Parts: sequence; C-alpha cells; structure tokens
Amino acid sequence: MKNITKELPDGTFVDSVNHLKQSPKDNLIDMIAGFFCIEKLTKEQAIQLYHETIEIAQDFYDFFSIGDSIIRELKDFNFARQVYKLAEEKALTNEDFSLLSDSVKENFSDLVWSKNLLLVKKKQI
Repeated sequence: MKNITKELPDGTFVDSVNHLKQSPKDNLIDMIAGFFCIEKLTKEQAIQLYHETIEIAQDFYDFFSIGDSIIRELKDFNFARQVYKLAEEKALTNEDFSLLSDSVKENFSDLVWSKNLLLVKKKQI
C-alpha cells in the first residue's frame, strides 16, 4: 500500500478515495500525484475511469501520467502504449521527449521507439 495522503477540501487527509465518485479532473490530478489506485475497482471500472481522464487530458504530462498509471495499476501495456502515443503527439520540450524515451525503454523494452524519441529531441535543439 502507498504511503501517500490526499487533502480534501474540508482540510482532512485521507489515504484513499472512491474514484468512481470523483470527477475525471480529480482522478487525473490523482494520477499525476501518484494517488490513483484501482485496488477497490473492477478492471472495467478502472478502464472506464482512464477513458474519462483521457477525454479531458490536455498536455504531454497529462497523457504521460495516465499512461504511467495504466502501467502501474493495470499492467495493460497495449492500452498504455496507445496513451503514450498521445503523449508523444503532445510532447514539446526536450525534457518531454527524454522522459517519454526513458519510460518507453524501461516499460516496453522498445529500443527503436525510444531512440526515435531521442532523435526528435535532437532535431529540436
């Protein structure tokens, strides 16, 4: 179990929330913060919540965080790869491409994709 807590609007701290009752925006924030946990959800519920957060995601870090959470929580590498492709489309900075490249290499062992991300990074310099 994680040793992370979340402060609620009333000022109290909790170690878990019902993600089904939260907005997609709050779930996305939880994914970015590493607080999102599917422990009490069915796989279908978790996938639905991920799709809802993808709908509202706007930038590289949103998509990267969703993909990272999918890997960590669902171990669904095909779904995560699709979301990482969306992150790649939103990547703007060298840091974005480096972060994604490292994660692609670590999580997918895809050296070709990882190298191509670094080549895009070099073209931007």
